[in-house]
Amino acid sequence: MLKVNKQLLISWLKEEKKNNPTVRLDLINAVRIAPSTLQGILYANKVPNPQIRLLIAQFTNLPEEKLFPKVEQKGAA
Repeated sequence: MLKVNKQLLISWLKEEKKNNPTVRLDLINAVRIAPSTLQGILYANKVPNPQIRLLIAQFTNLPEEKLFPKVEQKGAA
């Protein structure tokens, strides 16, 4: 199961916003997602599909494995 490392993404956005106030809009346009999708990723921990995950990683230059780490599920034995 994947989860969103929202702290990493939020801190990247805050840092980038210092130089580019429209970084969120640029991300939305580059990845071609709705603003509500970005909100879901950042605040509702909604993991996007593989293509969007890859595009976000490419846009941010952050490793996809760190942005969307795998979480081991505790299975019933």
